[in-house]
Amino acid sequence: MKRYLPLILLGLIAIAFSGTASAVDIYVNSTGGDDNNDGLSWATAKASIRNATGSAADNDVIWVADGEYAGQDNRGVEINKNLTITGQSKEGTVIKLEGNPWLFKITKDSKISNLTIRDAYSDNDCTIYIENATLEIENCLFFNNTGMHGGSIRAFSSSTVTITNTTLNNN
Repeated sequence: MKRYLPLILLGLIAIAFSGTASAVDIYVNSTGGDDNNDGLSWATAKASIRNATGSAADNDVIWVADGEYAGQDNRGVEINKNLTITGQSKEGTVIKLEGNPWLFKITKDSKISNLTIRDAYSDNDCTIYIENATLEIENCLFFNNTGMHGGSIRAFSSSTVTITNTTLNNN
């Protein structure tokens, strides 16, 4: 029995880790991407934030290249999985919302960083709406956003928001 013990332990370890999935990096580029791409590298980047978040799984990281992100596929995005969305640079990665609706509705713990989010108007809510989730906002710029229930961020139902190194201007 003793000689089989190492094999049994190895088998138990393999079973324990067999269900563990690794986070995937998904890339978005407004000028060189295509939503038909897999998004798994800069060379095969997605074109829109909505498509990237829809393709992502829990704990994935979405990397957004510098550029301007506008239009229907870059607003009204529901985030219902744990994601990190990171822009290439705060000043260069600009999400221009051009009015309605909101940018993100977040219902799972997430983080956004290095983004400029500007020019949103929501007669229904706000730019980022958080419900029963934790959101970390780091190194972002919110500029010129207005809404019926707050210009930039609305958190309720046991939500927590942590904001660091971020500027909110004219919201």
